[in-house]
Amino acid sequence: MAIDNEKIPFPSDKEIQQEIQKIIAKGMNKKPSFWQYMFTMYREVGFRNVFRDLTEIAFTIVLTIAVFAMFVLSTAEYFSWTALDVYTFIFCFSPVVYFVIVFFFFICQKQKPAFEVEMTCKYNVYQLAAFRMFMFSIFAMLANGVIIFWLATEFSIHFPFAFLLSVASLFLFAAAFLYVLLYVPTKSGKIALFISWIAANLFLSYMNSYVYQAFLLNVPYFIYIIIGMAAMYIYVHQLKLFFVKTNIKGVL
Repeated sequence: MAIDNEKIPFPSDKEIQQEIQKIIAKGMNKKPSFWQYMFTMYREVGFRNVFRDLTEIAFTIVLTIAVFAMFVLSTAEYFSWTALDVYTFIFCFSPVVYFVIVFFFFICQKQKPAFEVEMTCKYNVYQLAAFRMFMFSIFAMLANGVIIFWLATEFSIHFPFAFLLSVASLFLFAAAFLYVLLYVPTKSGKIALFISWIAANLFLSYMNSYVYQAFLLNVPYFIYIIIGMAAMYIYVHQLKLFFVKTNIKGVL
């Protein structure tokens, strides 16, 4: 019988790697997306457990809104507020509510003794913080909406534009704040960023208020929409980093 000397066709290196990847993919569980992970955390932990201090947060938000209202009303006796001034005020101070609730209900929380215990739980404090700060941004946006609605009734401003301006300002600051929160360990660094945001806007407004206000008002709507969406994207990306942030006393 004749021996078949034909060569057996071996797969190429590329084909071998493809098959290996297929085997690995079938053997591994699919990694959940950021939003799936957030929903799972919400379902397993529960909103009431994540926000055990919801009453204090709500009180802080209401108090901050009241301070804003008193500031505007008290200064109205000595300063004639125009629509341009109101828009400047909105862009400059929209991040205040967000900063206040994040500062008191996350940064200061790290000083509590319970912080060490929370770092040993299934979801450590950084992962819970990602969920909380996402909700903080929603709370702040709604609180700003209430403030802007009140300002719209007191002054002749366009509510949709003012709210869009507020959202862009809020998420620009929030994205920068999360970056500092991740990479600057000191509390003073977070406070410095907040003061710098307020001071820079007040300085630009004071040095040439007409140019500053004209810049805010002459930017087309769609530009603010793009800025707001880009800032939201960066903000969510920074939140994702909380899920991979390692700590020797925490688990992922």
